[in-house]
Amino acid sequence: MRVKQILSNYFEKTLCEDQIKHVMCVVRHKGIEYLLCISKTGIVPYAKIIRADKVATLDCEMIEYDPRGLYVFADDLESLARRTLEKIEANIL
Repeated sequence: MRVKQILSNYFEKTLCEDQIKHVMCVVRHKGIEYLLCISKTGIVPYAKIIRADKVATLDCEMIEYDPRGLYVFADDLESLARRTLEKIEANIL
């Protein structure tokens, strides 16, 4: 899976699952796990990121409606991974 390969370059651990409209990945950075729901339907890559300990489900359809977390937009998957890491390191989640 290309998404997992790219995210693995930026995070300590990466696990991904293909869902209907998203690729759901759990990534770990500095010991904290984050849930990343990457849309498969958009014109440009975008994702919602939220701390894994803040959600009660791993269903990206439901997580899109959760008011917590942030969206990340990019031109390609590589920049999406980089921008996701930047938001995590800025400690704004």
